[in-house]
This record gives sequence, structure tokens and C-alpha cells, in this order.
Amino acid sequence: MIQKILSKSRLRSTACLLLLTLFLSIGLLPVGPAQSAQARETDYFAPLYDGLSRDQLALVEPDLTRFYILQEQLLAMNAIQNQAELLKALMRYNQEYSAVQAEVSLAHFAYYNDPAAYEDLYTKWQQLAAEAGQAYEETWRTMLSSDNREMFEGLLSQERVADMLDTQELSAETTEQLQKINNMDNEYWRAMEAEYTVTVDGQTYNFDTVGNLPPSQYLEAYLQLVRKRNQAVAAVLAESVPVCNAFARSQGFANYADYAYTAVYGRDYTPADAARLHTVVKQRLVPLYQQIQRFQQSNPAFDQQTLNSQYDFKQQQVVLETAAAYMPQISDEYADVLTYLRVKDLLDIDQSDNKLKVAFTTYIPYFNLALIFNGSHTGTVSDFNNFIHEFGHFSFYMYQQENIGFDINEFYAQGMEMLFLNFADEMFEQSGDTYRLDALAKLLGGIVEGCLFDEFQQKVYQLEEPTVHDLNVLFHDLSLQYGYVYAHDDDEAYNWITTPHTFIQPFYYISYTTSALSAAELLIRSYDDFEQAADDYLKMVANHRKYTYRAFFREAGFADIFNPDELNKVADGLEAYIYQEICNVADLPALENHWARKELLNAAGLGLIQGNADGSLQANAAATRAEVFSLLWRRFANKNIEVPAAGFADVAPGVWYEQTANWAAAAELVTGLEGNRFAANQPMTREELATVLYRLSNTQPDVATADLSQYADGAAISDWATEAMAWACHIGLIAGDENNLLQPQRPATRAEMVTIISKYIDKL
Repeated sequence: MIQKILSKSRLRSTACLLLLTLFLSIGLLPVGPAQSAQARETDYFAPLYDGLSRDQLALVEPDLTRFYILQEQLLAMNAIQNQAELLKALMRYNQEYSAVQAEVSLAHFAYYNDPAAYEDLYTKWQQLAAEAGQAYEETWRTMLSSDNREMFEGLLSQERVADMLDTQELSAETTEQLQKINNMDNEYWRAMEAEYTVTVDGQTYNFDTVGNLPPSQYLEAYLQLVRKRNQAVAAVLAESVPVCNAFARSQGFANYADYAYTAVYGRDYTPADAARLHTVVKQRLVPLYQQIQRFQQSNPAFDQQTLNSQYDFKQQQVVLETAAAYMPQISDEYADVLTYLRVKDLLDIDQSDNKLKVAFTTYIPYFNLALIFNGSHTGTVSDFNNFIHEFGHFSFYMYQQENIGFDINEFYAQGMEMLFLNFADEMFEQSGDTYRLDALAKLLGGIVEGCLFDEFQQKVYQLEEPTVHDLNVLFHDLSLQYGYVYAHDDDEAYNWITTPHTFIQPFYYISYTTSALSAAELLIRSYDDFEQAADDYLKMVANHRKYTYRAFFREAGFADIFNPDELNKVADGLEAYIYQEICNVADLPALENHWARKELLNAAGLGLIQGNADGSLQANAAATRAEVFSLLWRRFANKNIEVPAAGFADVAPGVWYEQTANWAAAAELVTGLEGNRFAANQPMTREELATVLYRLSNTQPDVATADLSQYADGAAISDWATEAMAWACHIGLIAGDENNLLQPQRPATRAEMVTIISKYIDKL
């Protein structure tokens, strides 16, 4: 969700509160057709308000004439103390002020659809809205200081009254600072969308064409482009930092970080609290995120191409129909709001080259509706997930008709995404686990990046006048702590500027971390009991009183993610979901204290080993020859090359290890035992395993080897395995036990098989 800071955030909520108080009435929308038999009936919300369709929303030319006429009338009624007429005048004035805010939202929506066409209109509406906000606040101070104060106090809480009276009129300097802050997004998008070119061998290339260069020239040309863009875009932030800090100090805060956390987002946690969260996330969740990225990249079972080929999610109709097929299983009430969205056409998610590459939902209290926008199409399931995310925002707005804390709001969006993982197998069949892993990679990526960008921004606003170089070096150094890897040797990072939140809504991104961690807990609950988790979610949407993040989730019985112990429990549950639900490891609890737990789970996630019929990894069972060669086949065989049948006497056509046996023979890893047997079910000894890896490595006879006489049973090694065992000991694949024994003839366990082969892979 993206919202602009037009003035003090309380102005919009004050207007909305008064409009509802001052007898604004709206009809009710009849619900759509009856849901299917599988619909889950719930009763958490009042019927939907009947409102306008998107084609009925009028974007008008910027003008405050009517606003000031109504303000003049209101002040005149206040002066003559005609309370009946004063109340009517107040209603008209508040409606007009809310209408001004609505026009800003409509201009914002239009601008993101086509910035070239609507930039001037949007900028003008922003300026006028800031002007109207100051006038609106001054008008309220005047009325609350008049003889009619008692009547006005009946419309507002005591806290709101005190807040309004304490507010001082902004100075001309502060007003100019605020306008510069509000204009940062325009400056950002102008710099991002500008044309950047580089010349190679007399030819000009831009971001769209640089990929046509050969690999030997591509990287340097691409780096030149990103450096040029970075210089222009990062300068927008560098120039804004002193302005933002000066504005924050004028409001009584140490810097813009403290101001944003308190005045913009109203959080019940501080930048210092978030800094402690950064530390735990780096220690615990960054490694988990890196792990599932490896699974995505290296396990052929998680085939992104097959997953993404099942639906054309770039088409709005496909997205909506897919969502409609499963939404009733969450709630018939949520199915109704999806029908409302479609009937009223309150979205724009079709692909267009003119759109800015972001997705958001904007709430417009004046019209009692919200609008969904998506311009960040990828042609993957992310397009669908983006819609489900924004629909979580949309549904809350439509049922509760109010703004709410950013962290809670993002939970409604990310929680909806997590509930939809329950339908993964129905939606994508054999690609269901790929979809789950894809969604969790996005969730963990949001947690990690939320912390990274928050830590980056906190440090940025501790600088007084940073240069572009300062910003690039700072992000580069921080990002390494969060697992980033760079293809260049510079000490600067350049592409951090592609994340618009840093410019459009500084310090918003930490809300993705907090909300995603709570959404992860919802996912964990849904794994145990989906309907109960869905009810938990709906109750939290219905419980829409004004809450701050920590208070809200404490009351809902969720973990306090700022408590390291509780956060670690969430991480434990998330890890368990990944390995049990996605990697199908049924005996995860049994591996809790196993010496090879990390290696076993990594191999399961990479698809190198599989559990038995009930999903057990059988870590301590003896590894058979078929299991060892199958692991090596999955990791090293070129599946596109057909190998001849090896002709083993005991390998029947169609048996599960037939391809493995043929490949092992073709690769000269095995020649067959007595009687030309593959002996698939025979346990493989430790010296046999070392020999197979020695052959696989193509190591030359003069390779450095260990002195086997140092081991108590070194002389017991078979003559044919001596060279291989000496090699394996030398490079650290095999070591002696606590009694200095190699135990060469003992069958290797599946845990040893995985660990030894994992070490071998790491040596490559």
C-alpha cells in the first residue's frame, strides 16, 4: 500500500471521523449469487456498502475555490453561533475537505497508470491538498477556541481536541520542506524512467538492448548503465536527507527516522527496537532464506517454468477467476467482496508498458471504497500473489471503512497470501510445492529486505549531508550482512535504488518484516488447522479498533516478534513447515539432535535424498548401493544424454534405479559385482563410498594423499581402496572416529552418505 504524506496524518482521519459522525448515510449492496457448496459460511462483517463503480469516479482539475467558500461560510456560522446551521456548514466543509483528499488519491492512481500524462495534475493536487490541510487545521483551531467549543468537543475525543489545539501553524520554511518531501516520488520516478545509454564498439545500448551484447562485453556495459542511473536516482535521496532531517527537527524529533516511526506510522516500537530485530533476522532468517533459494535453483522438482506455464496471470480476468474459485473456502463473506470488486471494476491490474512498476491499494474514504493497482507484472505467479496481497488490503477497507496501522494492514495482505497456500495442490497440482516455496521465498525475502532497507535508512538519516558514494558504500556493506552477493568488485552497490519505498515512503519497509513474521505464524497455524487459522484471520480483520502493532498481536495471542525467544519459535515453525510440508520430511522431530541434521535437510531440500513411503529419511539406516548411486545421479548426471543399458543381471527393466545403474556403469563408477550384479540393495561400505567418489573426481594417481598409518585400523583397508581412502582422508571427506578408527568395511549410514557426498560437492 502506498500513501502520500500530505500534511499531518491525523487530518485525513479527523475528516473521515466527522463525516461518519455527521449522519453520512450509504445504502447496502445486495450480495452476489449464492456461493458453491464448498463455501465456508462466516458471519464477521456487516453487509457491504453500495458505492460507485470506477467509471463513476471523476478526476477534476485542481481547484480549492469551493473549499475556501465553504470554509468562509463555516466561520461565519461559528461567529453568529447558529448551531443548527453551523452543524450543516461543518458537514459540508468536512465533505469538501474529504473530497480534496479523494481527488489526490484519484490523481495518484491515474499518475501511476500513466505518469507522463498525469504528472502535472498529480503534482498540483498534492500542493493544493497540503495547502488545504493547513487551512483545515487552522479552521479547527479557530472553532475550538470559540464559544462553540463545547459542541465541537462533543464531536471529537479529548485527545483529538488537545492534539488540534497544540498544533502550531507551519512556517513558510517548514511548508517548503514538506512540499519537497512530498515531491520526492515525482523526482524519483523521473530519474528512474529516464533514458540511460552506453556506447560499445560504436553502437548505443540501453537497459532494453544491453542484453544483446556477448557475455564478454555485457557485464561491463551493464555496470556502466546501472552506475549512470544510480548517480541520477541516488542523488534524489542524498539531496532529500538534510531536508527531511530539518523538517523532523522542526517537529521536535532528533532525525527523520524518529519522526517517521512516531508521526507518520504511529508505531508502538522504536528504531532501536527495530535495530534489535535486524540482528536476530540476520542470525536466523537470512540463512533460511538462502537455503530455500538454493532449493529453488538446484532442485529440479521445484520447476518454476512448469509452475508459471499453468496460468497466464498477466491477464486480469485469469487472476480474478482463479481467486474466485478458491476464495469461498476462506469465507463466503470474502467471496462476496471479491464479487463486489469485479462488479464495480475497482482495480487496474492488466499489463501496460505505461504503468509504473509497483502494486498498491489506495483507500478513499470520501467514496467509501478502495482501488487496487498493479504495474509490476513479471509473467509469473507473482502477478497472482500480488493480487491476493492487495485483495487482503482491499477487503479490510471495504468491510471496515477506515485506515489502520501500516504493520497490521500489511498483515491482512500477507496473511491472505499465506492462507492461499492451503489451495496450492488444487491450483497447481504437481507444482503445488513449487508454489508454496515460491510464496515463502517472497515472504522471507520481504522479511530480510524489510530489515536491510530499514537499517540502511536509519543509518542514512544519521548522516547530515551524504553523497551518492556514501549511500552506495553504506548499502553495499550492509547488504553483505544480509547475504547479498555482487558480480563486481566495487565497494559500492548500485541497484538498491530500484526499491521505490526508500524514496516514496521512507521507513515503510519495516512493516513488511513485522507483518510477514506474524503472517508466517498464521501459516504455521493453518498447517495444523486451516479453518481455525482462517477464523483467526477474519476475527482480526473484524477487530478493527485502533490498535498499534504490538498491542494488536498481543491481544490476538500471536508472538511478540521483538522478543528473540518468541521470534525464534516462529522461525522454528517456519522451518518445520518448509521441510515437512514442502520437502516431505516426516521425521523432522527425530532429527532435532542428530549430528547430521543440517546435511540431511539440505539434501532433502535439494532433492538428493528422499524419505521412504512414510516420509522418514532413515538417517541411521545403512545406505544401499542404489541409494548412493541415485544421489550421485541426481546431482551429477546429464539427464539429456541417453546412456546404454549396462546389462546388469539383477536390474530388471523399469525398476526405479535402472537409469542410475546404467549411468553409474557408463561413468565407470561401477563395473558390477560377481555374476555381473549391480546389487542395488546391498549396503555400501565406507571404503566403497570413498572409491566411488575417487573415480567420480577423475583424480590422478599422483594426487596428494594422507598417511593411513596414522589411523588405528589403516592397515585393515582393502588393497583396492587404499588410494581412494588416502585421498578421501586427505581432503577431509572421511575422518577417524573418537577411537582413531576409519572403520573402512562398516556400511555407511544414510547420514554419513549425505555428509560425505555434501563435503565432496563443496570441494568442487
